[in-house]
Amino acid sequence: MISESEAAKYPFLKGAVDLVETFNLKVDDLSDPIYNRVLDRGEERVSEAILKGVVSPDIGDALTELLSFPVAVMFVTTLLEMLQAVALPIYIPATSSDTPLASRIVNPASVTLV
Repeated sequence: MISESEAAKYPFLKGAVDLVETFNLKVDDLSDPIYNRVLDRGEERVSEAILKGVVSPDIGDALTELLSFPVAVMFVTTLLEMLQAVALPIYIPATSSDTPLASRIVNPASVTLV
């Protein structure tokens, strides 16, 4: 099994996912104040990704960093579902990883389908 510190660095690896699953957390559990730092870090991850195009590692607390990854994914998934529900602008993949997410949002009317 992968260590907490390795899982925090690479939360997308199968070993990290398996480690998170051992905590058997449910979404409702996140309302407990002991998870406030996890929620805050999840929000930071999303903000950094949108504004800077990268997420800085915060390995000071490996468990918080590890658990914040699926929380961030949950935030983004929920946001995208909300945007799709109201038919707001769509996401267009960038040609460069240096392109911030904010500049990859376009008005669907300006997209030509071929």
